[in-house]
Amino acid sequence: SIDVLRGTRAESISAAGHELGLSDGSVMGYGTLVWAAGGRARRLACPGSDVAGIHYVRCKDDVDALRTELPQAERIVVIGAGYIGLESAATLAGLGKSVIILESLPRVLARVAGSELSTFFQETHTARGVEIVLNAMVAGMESRAGRICAVRLADGRRIEAQLAIVGIGILPNTELLAAAGASVSNGVRVDEQCRTDLPDIYAIGDVAYMEELAYPN
Repeated sequence: SIDVLRGTRAESISAAGHELGLSDGSVMGYGTLVWAAGGRARRLACPGSDVAGIHYVRCKDDVDALRTELPQAERIVVIGAGYIGLESAATLAGLGKSVIILESLPRVLARVAGSELSTFFQETHTARGVEIVLNAMVAGMESRAGRICAVRLADGRRIEAQLAIVGIGILPNTELLAAAGASVSNGVRVDEQCRTDLPDIYAIGDVAYMEELAYPN
């Protein structure tokens, strides 16, 4: 008894009225609302971040666009050593590409895993030919004829590449809940039962944020 409305977007929330404004102009009432809107890829904000050859991986269209450029690229920089970055690096290394991962933190998977698991993944990738540079802060992207040719680091180093994949996290889709009055930090704030501070509204998945769940060191 689950109704699925395809091609329908929520465009406003009335927490007091327990109503959703939908993209077709209609209004839907609710008793309980579960917000599971996920997020979109966080973009680079450094100089040169808009040149061609920089890719983000969030949906199938992103991967299809990336695949069309792979044959022309032998050296690829992956920015970010989270799950997206490590999975991308492993796939590319398996295709015979020269891959270097740039991570701003002192270890891979620092935000989501303990040090032992980080060490395991780092050693596994290194053994397969992936170079990993830690504590690497990206300062800008260099281009030639409108396409990326190198990544410039804050310490002055220059990493040549014909392609870049960026996996630096997501921006949670919190805008509608924030406009409705929900408390938002790095996501919609929830308690241990996934309740927001709005009546009868819960948030789950990538969009939810619980203050007590601090990232491991």
